[in-house]
Amino acid sequence: MDRATAGLVLFSVDPESRQHYHRLYEAHQVNKAYQAIAITKGMLPMKSQKWKVSNRLERTDTRFLMHIAERPANSHSLIRCLQCSADKALFELKPITGKTHQLRLHMQSLGWPILHDSYYPQLQASKQPDDFSKPLQLLAQQLQFIDPVTQQSRSFSSGTELSLT
Repeated sequence: MDRATAGLVLFSVDPESRQHYHRLYEAHQVNKAYQAIAITKGMLPMKSQKWKVSNRLERTDTRFLMHIAERPANSHSLIRCLQCSADKALFELKPITGKTHQLRLHMQSLGWPILHDSYYPQLQASKQPDDFSKPLQLLAQQLQFIDPVTQQSRSFSSGTELSLT
């Protein structure tokens, strides 16, 4: 998760068990759910409409930016429209893989950039301080996994949701 994304972060304070949790992510055994508000630009999705987005993400010459390449897919997300208004829509995003800026680029590829994204579709001037009055509308809302240490099912929620109002 990058610093502009709000919501849940999983970390281990125990160095001995940390590797087990890291392996969960490597093996795609953490179910993650995000919410995002996107600009619709007159292309309104239908409520409950779903997409499976798969494409190849690679780094650009700018070290922290990614782009979609015409090669075999290495990133996969499930996306569903939850609500629509005249110029925005609320989406549920479930990344299957965890590439840098994956959700931002997958939404962009559908034609709906995430509201207040300072990287995509065009990088904003980086010398300006963060504008916290217009935060990126991307929320890490839920995490679910089988705890590798206790073998118990774990589920965490951010306790908040994004809203179109």
